[in-house]
Amino acid sequence: MAHLRINFGDQLQSMFSSGNSVRDRDEKPTGRIPRKLDLDIQVSVNPQEIEQDWRKFEDRLDLNHACSTWCLAWYKAHHGSTNVQPFVITGRKRTGQLQFILPLELRRIGFLNVLVAPGAGHTTYFAGLYSNQVLQIFRRGEGIDFWEQVLTSINKVDALLIEGFSVEKFGPHHPLALLPQSDAAHGSMRMDISSDWPAQYEEMISSKLKADDRRCAKRLAEIGELKHVVAETSDHRQTLLKELLQQKATQFAAMNVVDPFKTREITAFYKRLIDIDEAQETSSLYFSALTLDGVPLALNFGLLDDGECHGLITSMTDSDKRRFSPGRLLLGHTNKYLSSIGIRRHDFGMGMLSYKAVWCQRELRRQHIEIGFTGLGRLFLWHQHSIQEFKRWLKSHQEVKRILNGALNFPSRFSKS
Repeated sequence: MAHLRINFGDQLQSMFSSGNSVRDRDEKPTGRIPRKLDLDIQVSVNPQEIEQDWRKFEDRLDLNHACSTWCLAWYKAHHGSTNVQPFVITGRKRTGQLQFILPLELRRIGFLNVLVAPGAGHTTYFAGLYSNQVLQIFRRGEGIDFWEQVLTSINKVDALLIEGFSVEKFGPHHPLALLPQSDAAHGSMRMDISSDWPAQYEEMISSKLKADDRRCAKRLAEIGELKHVVAETSDHRQTLLKELLQQKATQFAAMNVVDPFKTREITAFYKRLIDIDEAQETSSLYFSALTLDGVPLALNFGLLDDGECHGLITSMTDSDKRRFSPGRLLLGHTNKYLSSIGIRRHDFGMGMLSYKAVWCQRELRRQHIEIGFTGLGRLFLWHQHSIQEFKRWLKSHQEVKRILNGALNFPSRFSKS
């Protein structure tokens, strides 16, 4: 396959004149002369070679889903796969000191080689890690030089598609904010959590819903012992993970849609994520359940990160206890617990569902970073962009979406009858 040579400096600079960059127009460079930065750019396909430096470089509770625990678990779970390969871009000073790390994966999609974020589709955000020295490069207006040097180190790749960057979250001067991007179809739903959760609950939840919470909790307590449990050991988390994945499988089967957690690699990833986290000095995982006589009715799995809880997976029983809204009860217990340990934000992830609308005060916009290295790569990105445009249109036309969902599900409902 022929790969086109692209002048990334010109490509990025054109963004300033077209207005696609989120940076301040005052920073537009004029008469730019490409400058070689003091960075040795390397690509590693074996993350174990740089694992120790990686862990030393990061403050693992301030890194969102790009932390080494997340990425190494993902890489290991997909080890040996012919369609997924680690592709970790690093930059060092001549002294060998690590200055940035951009953990990616090279994914084979048909005839194309596409760079994506590790675990894309299972995460909400992606950012990469950058030292203060690298951030100074961008503050000096030399970000184009940085990315030109980084991007020209990439060979035999058709496109780069990083889902889940958020200018609202990371700021307009973050390194990724300089790259070509488009708005994602779905934002992230987030709520702020007060240190006085009982007062916040009383204020934000309607009297009708509060009465319903009390009624459901009372009815469940009449059946058996109702408890909110937070798993802190690896064994307990693995037990809850098994139940959570089973509940999700049942849920997706009932909806007649593909289960995104079903593959062996995905199951292995979440198991390994728990095991790797267990070995760390401070845990960054949150796993809780609402149980009735020890049996989980609802589960909540997420990441704790710099005062924020990022929701990963939630599930609920399909038994007759479902009518008592155990998922909603668990979220109330979850927010109360997060408040008690100093977590001040709860990010529910993507999708505007009714239960999120009750709790969340804000939707954070998300962007996809898109760079085509070849003609086929740019065609692939155009296709992906068209899908996002259609999803955005569908999002604003809920009645059409409801009709389409009904039409798509009609054959399965007919066959079951």
